[in-house]
Amino acid sequence: MPELDTNKTIEILTELLVERERQHEKFGKRNLPETGIELSDDVNASCFAYDLLASCSEESTAGQPTYRMLLDDDIWEAFEEAEPSRLRGELVQIGAVVVEWIEALDRKKRERIQRGEVALG
Repeated sequence: MPELDTNKTIEILTELLVERERQHEKFGKRNLPETGIELSDDVNASCFAYDLLASCSEESTAGQPTYRMLLDDDIWEAFEEAEPSRLRGELVQIGAVVVEWIEALDRKKRERIQRGEVALG
């Protein structure tokens, strides 16, 4: 197995941090719901994606986006991108949204612990 190029990994993680900072400057600290859409096994993913892309901006303007909606939207944009450098940019945006979602989950957990709603751990 080839060795991991940790320098390249650090370079990419730094790009994610820069994108995460850009998103934070643009949107501020968000505490969105994690998910609001439950998929059953019989839902066609491509139909879901089409519906999501059509409704995401409408729901966002109503103040009701979820992290899942943001991530799904970015993922489908990446799937549609054929040009490698633009695909790479979409993937960096996806990584930054994932980081933001993890930050929000950790922040919400800390808040629940402070209120005594959940145990440490």
